[in-house]
Amino acid sequence: MRISMDASMPQQQDIKMALPGKILTKSMEREWMPLPVVRDAYRGACPDGLRTPRNVLMFSRESRDELLRAARDSFQHRRYVLMVCQQGAGSVAVDGAWHRLKPGQALLVFPYQVHTYRGLAPGRLRWIFMTFESEVPPQWEPLRGRVLRLGPELDAVLIAAQLEWRRRRERSRTLPYWAGLAVEALLRGVRPLKPPGGSGGGQLLPRVHAWVHRPEGQIWRIKDLARGLGISEPHLRASFREEVGISLGHYLRRVRLARASALLTGTDLPVGEIARLCGYESLFSFSRSFRLGVGQPPSRYRGQCHQPEVAR
Repeated sequence: MRISMDASMPQQQDIKMALPGKILTKSMEREWMPLPVVRDAYRGACPDGLRTPRNVLMFSRESRDELLRAARDSFQHRRYVLMVCQQGAGSVAVDGAWHRLKPGQALLVFPYQVHTYRGLAPGRLRWIFMTFESEVPPQWEPLRGRVLRLGPELDAVLIAAQLEWRRRRERSRTLPYWAGLAVEALLRGVRPLKPPGGSGGGQLLPRVHAWVHRPEGQIWRIKDLARGLGISEPHLRASFREEVGISLGHYLRRVRLARASALLTGTDLPVGEIARLCGYESLFSFSRSFRLGVGQPPSRYRGQCHQPEVAR
């Protein structure tokens, strides 16, 4: 079947009159052109493997202190975090690697990846955040740990998503689709600027991260880390705080809780075994630490994460 545009079809001025308010913007008027001929009216776009994220939120950080405070108080959760630097450069540490984020660049943080900030530009700052839940599809792996440049497609998607969030917030039914399109735009149209493990900070954090995540077993005690790194414990503590902006003890607690949360939601291991794997001396100490950090005991957290999402 073939469809073509002829005199009987509505013209530009008819479309302008039919659309209410200011839906048709001046830029759309300027760029308007007849759509191409449709050669088959029964075959259209059908993306293969397009994911629709869930529970999408959007917010911005407008100052250096606001961004650092939010990072310090946050818990590494099972959500994706798409951060877009609009104004004011800074460095982001993700799982032990520093990445420099400049205006017009983006970074997608995967679930349970511990991240923090440093080297934020003085003065006004504006970073846009879109966070959401989704399974971890293998198609998204090329985005892990990569700083990406915003292209026209992603820029348009983020603008539309911001407008939708301002209008409807949690009541939005289309925001999850915009989030999925944002990730697809990253995959399809944005050229990676740096390979995983980019620079932008000091060298101590990657070394600590490597020792904590050794294949032969994690090291969680600071004195054992200091011995492995060949430096004194006081020097390690002071140098880590100077480089990362948080204490080494606080960082290790976040890493342990992130690992425990991932094991609770991604495996069927007993809670006691998870406590052992994450370096806790007893199930009691693990439950107490998890409750303090997350706000609920491990068993309840696991149960909530395994519940089917309620449609709304």
